[in-house]
Amino acid sequence: MTQLHIQNFDSNHALIKSLAAEDSQSDRFDFATSKAKVDRIGADFYQLGDVELAFRKTDQQQWAFVNTKDDQTLSDSPIKVKREWRTQGDNVLFSATLSNSSQHDIEIGGLGFAMIFNQIFTDNSLDESHNNCSFVDPYIGQDAGYLQVARLNGRKPTLLVVNGGNTPFEAYRPLNDDHTKKDVHFEGFYEWTVFSKAYFDTNWDGKRQWNAPSSFILNTGDSKTFTLKFIATSTPDKISEVLVKNHIPSVSSLPGYVLHGKEQAELTIDTDKTISRIYSDPESAIKISNARKSNAYLLTRLHNYFGQARIIIEYSDHFKQTINYYVTESAEQLVKQLAEFHATHQWLAKPDKFGRQHSFVTYDNEANRQVLDEFRSYISGDSDEAGAGPNLLMAIKNLLLPDKSQVQMLEQYVDEVLWRHLQNKDYSIRASLYYMNNDIMYSWNKSRSEETWRAYNYPHQAAIYWVMYRLARTFDNLVTNHDWQWYLNQAYRTVMAMHKFCGKDAFLELEQYGLMVGSVHKAILEDLKNESWTEEADQFEKYMKDRYQIWANLQYPYGSEMPWDSTGQEEVYTWCNYFNNQDKASKTVNAILAYTPPHPSLGV
Repeated sequence: MTQLHIQNFDSNHALIKSLAAEDSQSDRFDFATSKAKVDRIGADFYQLGDVELAFRKTDQQQWAFVNTKDDQTLSDSPIKVKREWRTQGDNVLFSATLSNSSQHDIEIGGLGFAMIFNQIFTDNSLDESHNNCSFVDPYIGQDAGYLQVARLNGRKPTLLVVNGGNTPFEAYRPLNDDHTKKDVHFEGFYEWTVFSKAYFDTNWDGKRQWNAPSSFILNTGDSKTFTLKFIATSTPDKISEVLVKNHIPSVSSLPGYVLHGKEQAELTIDTDKTISRIYSDPESAIKISNARKSNAYLLTRLHNYFGQARIIIEYSDHFKQTINYYVTESAEQLVKQLAEFHATHQWLAKPDKFGRQHSFVTYDNEANRQVLDEFRSYISGDSDEAGAGPNLLMAIKNLLLPDKSQVQMLEQYVDEVLWRHLQNKDYSIRASLYYMNNDIMYSWNKSRSEETWRAYNYPHQAAIYWVMYRLARTFDNLVTNHDWQWYLNQAYRTVMAMHKFCGKDAFLELEQYGLMVGSVHKAILEDLKNESWTEEADQFEKYMKDRYQIWANLQYPYGSEMPWDSTGQEEVYTWCNYFNNQDKASKTVNAILAYTPPHPSLGV
């Protein structure tokens, strides 16, 4: 069993700064912020145990907002809050009792509990982030909602926060008034929101929420208690078992929580409760039919509906659960529409002084224009992640759904933009075609735009060459500017150039990391072998093995230049599996599961 311990407990204010879990088979791990490398002491910072409130008298319109971060005793509030931490077996309970001490009935339109866990990567090394930090992911599912707090490395323990009584998970609200510095290493804290009507009325612009915003009336002299239960469990894949054990329904939907076209999803509900009603909101979005097994339902798109929809489940004990879906056209139709949009709106046909004519460029849909002059050079430069994305997308789309006119556009891109322009004749890849007269972190001058040390820029273009090879090899007269040998050679040489320009002598030595889109390297190797290009295949495989051996000797190989990143895991797994290091491959999968939980949510 895994047991939770409260430490650094402020008994006066019911705040804790350490919520540690341990068992006989794992080291002690603190889910709270005791190991964060930033100073979080004082009234500017939320702690685990803080409560946020919004209320008004029932005869008034204006909401009042208070929180215990700013005033631990809520001295000026007619609503008093008594907070309590206690243990229950191996678990920990947090309760907040709201009392109306005024002479008026009061509507509670906002109630939230600050969920403060160590998701702060600031100033950490890669190992420190994986050893000390967690991912925090919500299932905003009303009474059945939960919060998963998983270690970055995917190892046990995992923390599960669930409704311990009267505490549905209605919304997940950002705590923007917490002063912990936000940047790429920390994106902010949130609260478990029980009631959200006040925020919907004042801040949320009337937009559809995960759940319908609600409130409740606390009559004069009355009180009500809300409880969260903190459960330490093993790894994220065991959460379903823990939910059912705690009498909380666990659901799964195959193939997922997005309904494409005419496909059916099977929703299975694992529970000891009795389902009294299940329906769609809106009713015109999803048809619900009984499946052949108990507590299983078939879901189908209705009336060409497009957009968000909720499945609402009501149980006989008044327990309520929501599951959010997104209902769309078929996946094939969506991909075709996306490519058509690129061809119509993102293709730069006019002459361009930076040499981007005949490439697919970034597009700003709100401004309804191509983004040709973004301050961050890489957005507009046909390279790096954002700039390379539209051209890569069009290549991969046409690999599976080839369109003659779009393939011709890709041929123009390769011959007029990529080869010997974005890519030098030595096969190195420039950082950006676009530049300004700046020399700061994200806005580059001409010299900075011509640098070639960023390994992340190479797989995108190698993948485009590889797609063109596949199309030329598979179809007659679809690709006409070059034969398939030329494109395969370009893919091969682009990857090998990465070794020359991004290796040990280069800034940051970025070839040492797993790279986004890097799994295409295995496809290129397989085709080198298929074509009996033995010398090239041997050199290519040797290079990939050199990179793999770096990862094999690291505790956490799926990093980047950041304290944590999600860009490398796919390629790290690919080569660990290829070279038969199943232990490291499994650890990589566990790390992926830690940040990609199977929540009942369209957001996954």
